[in-house]
Amino acid sequence: MKKQLLLLSIAGILFTVAPALAEIKAVLDTPDEAQKVSGKTVVSGWAFSTNNVPVTVGLLVNGTLTDVVIPCCGPRADVQGQNPGAPLNSGFGLLLNYGVFDPATLNAIGVQITAPGETPLTINHAVMVAKPGARSADADPTLFSFLQQLSASGARAALDGEELIVAPVTVTDSGIGGTRQSTLRLLWTSNSQTFGIIAAASGTSFDGVQAIFSNSCATAQCHDNATKAGELDLSEGKAFKRIVAVKSSEAPDVFRVNPGKTSVSYLYQKIILNGDIPPATSRMPPACANNPSSCLSDSDTQAIAGWIDEGAPPPQQ
Repeated sequence: MKKQLLLLSIAGILFTVAPALAEIKAVLDTPDEAQKVSGKTVVSGWAFSTNNVPVTVGLLVNGTLTDVVIPCCGPRADVQGQNPGAPLNSGFGLLLNYGVFDPATLNAIGVQITAPGETPLTINHAVMVAKPGARSADADPTLFSFLQQLSASGARAALDGEELIVAPVTVTDSGIGGTRQSTLRLLWTSNSQTFGIIAAASGTSFDGVQAIFSNSCATAQCHDNATKAGELDLSEGKAFKRIVAVKSSEAPDVFRVNPGKTSVSYLYQKIILNGDIPPATSRMPPACANNPSSCLSDSDTQAIAGWIDEGAPPPQQ
C-alpha cells in the first residue's frame, strides 16, 4: 500500500511540474495561395507559440528551406485581438525581389516556423511570377531582375473586368542597361493593398504576326494605311496599337486582342472557322468566305493564337 501511494505521489508531482507542450500558430498573409507576384514585395504574416517561447521564421523557396531568416516579431494588435492569449509581437516580414527568380521554375514561397523543443510548422503557397522584360528564351533568368525604369509613355490602358491592361510599356534593366517592350496586366490585391503586375509579356512573337498582317491583311482596299477598312490599320508600325486592348468597331464590348485570351479576342475569332462572331459579319480575309484557299493557313492562325496566348508582347525595338 505504501509503495502504491509513493508511486501515485511521484506521478502527481511529475504531472504538476511537466510543462505543457507549446503549440505554434501561424498564418502566411503574403503571398496568398496561388497569387501572381512581381517586383519587390513583402513576404509577411504572423507566428507565435502558445507557451510564449521564441519563434524563428525561415524562408522556403519551392518547398526547400533557405538560409534566410525572416525578421520577427513586430506588433500585430489585430492578431492579439483575434487570438486569446497571443502576444502583441507576432508579425514577421521580409522584402523579397521576385525579379531574381526564374519565372519558369519558381512555383512556391513559404515559411518554416520553429520554437524550442517543438516540431517545425511549415506553410507553403503556390506562386506565379510576372517579370516585365523577361523572355522564355533568355539564357540568364536573372536578366531584368532590377528595373531601372518602367515607362508607360504612349501606352494604352484599358479595363478588362477587374484587371488593367497597359501596353506597350518600356522597361530598362539596371544591370545590363537594355530595354524591352512589354504588355502588362495589373490587379488590385487586398493582402498587399496595392496594384500588382500579374502578367507580363516581352517576347518577339509579334514579328511573325506582323508579317502575316503585311502579307494578308494590310493590303490595298483592306487594312492598309490608306483604306483602314473597319477603322483598322494593320500596317507595320501601326498594327499593335490598333488592336491590343482596343475595342472592335463591329463588337464594341470586345477587344480586338485581349492579351492572353484568344477566346475573347475579336481579331482571332474573325480568322478561324466557326469563330464566335456576330452573324452579320464574315470570316477574314474577305475572300475567305467564298474561296477557302484565301483563308489564313493553319500555321498563320496558330502563330496569331500563340502570340495572343503569350500575352500579346509588343514589337521589340
